[in-house]
Amino acid sequence: MRSPLGMLAAELERLPASTKEQHRWLYESGRAAVEAGRIGADLARGEIDKFAVGFTLYERLQCLKKEPVDLVTLVEELLVAFSFLGRPVSGKRAKDPATLLWAKDFDGLATKHVVADRELLKIAVFNLLDNAHKYSAEGTVVQVVCYSDRSRKLTAFEVENVGLPIDRDEIIMVKQKDYRGRHARQARLERSEGTGLGLYLAWAIAEAHGGDLTIASQRRTSGDPEGYARISITLFVPEAEEKPR
Repeated sequence: MRSPLGMLAAELERLPASTKEQHRWLYESGRAAVEAGRIGADLARGEIDKFAVGFTLYERLQCLKKEPVDLVTLVEELLVAFSFLGRPVSGKRAKDPATLLWAKDFDGLATKHVVADRELLKIAVFNLLDNAHKYSAEGTVVQVVCYSDRSRKLTAFEVENVGLPIDRDEIIMVKQKDYRGRHARQARLERSEGTGLGLYLAWAIAEAHGGDLTIASQRRTSGDPEGYARISITLFVPEAEEKPR
């Protein structure tokens, strides 16, 4: 199975020489994001100690390196990498990466800064975007929204996509380690291969920060492709009290 970084490298190699340099930074900007996702999966399995010698995922979440993080910039950097990636269509790589579109809305933010462990937050955000990238129907739009929940002093990062359904009885289960939704398991699409760790890790990171992860799945509405549903996954983390100087 090819990694997203490998996919991006292959796309770059097909560009004309004059365009390669122009887009080389896309490859570099995506490297950190993809590495974050890989490290996150390894941490969840407890196989490596990338962050600190001997640290398990549980121990890593107990010693967060909290700091003011610009959530908007973090999200936009990851979106650049994802929007450039082509997706498989009928077993072949799509020539046009726009088979999946991305839309963003940050207008609902009171502040774009959150208090979080930058490395872990990046993994959580990456996992939610990666889920949408893998499981969305072709030709649909992924909505990425950030807004402030002032009553709880939390900032929400929400990804809504037309994707493979998550049944009601699985809403809690998909947050568990190694569990993959039945529709994801049954689809057997090239892009749907997963580990059952993405949502579990995002949820664990959110909870460690005093936040939460919520999931909503609405069965097919008018205009949505058959067999798909509207999926909304929201990550809540504490907002910064004021913009860092």
